[in-house]
Amino acid sequence: MERHFVKVADTSEIPEGRMKKVNLEGINVLVVNVGGKYYAVKDSCPILGGDFSEGSLDGEIISCQQHRAKFNVTTGRFASHMRY
Repeated sequence: MERHFVKVADTSEIPEGRMKKVNLEGINVLVVNVGGKYYAVKDSCPILGGDFSEGSLDGEIISCQQHRAKFNVTTGRFASHMRY
């Protein structure tokens, strides 16, 4: 499988524990630095569509600001959901 990489930011723009929203060919993507490794996820929660970039990052866990669903950015797995 051929891989295609596109530079969206310098590493200095996304310090460890931080995230940056970028637009890649019309798709909003969130680039996250966890432990010096960079992960890219679509900037849209799969549950209600809220922007992850408006939420928070705690270690490997990103929280949707809209309803606080949590996902692990290193695996993509659902982590938990805060009940109202």
